[in-house]
Amino acid sequence: MSGPANPFAFPSPDDGRPSDGFGMDLRDWFAGRAMQGIVGSIDGEDNYQRLRRHAADECMSVSQWIARDAYKQADAMLAAREPTTSAQAPAVAPQPGVASCGHPENSFECVECAPF
Repeated sequence: MSGPANPFAFPSPDDGRPSDGFGMDLRDWFAGRAMQGIVGSIDGEDNYQRLRRHAADECMSVSQWIARDAYKQADAMLAAREPTTSAQAPAVAPQPGVASCGHPENSFECVECAPF
């Protein structure tokens, strides 16, 4: 990828810069989209209470936890835009249904595995 690591999300079409010099950068755009996914995945009281417990474990409100996690996802998306070298490639191929930490996907065993 060439260009800035965190470009503006909506550059003007003529020269690649936002028309007013301000605006949402790509990290903010990704975080907003990730937040929508996190909130949209809370499909019942059990999932909300699980999320509340994760937040409480870190002395955060649910909203703070969601915001923090959305930016973690955004940072991961920005990092994924960078070219990968063989040194950065995973040592083993990912297995379907298994998270990178080794827990079953969506198992709620850790904050990184939780689907929200």
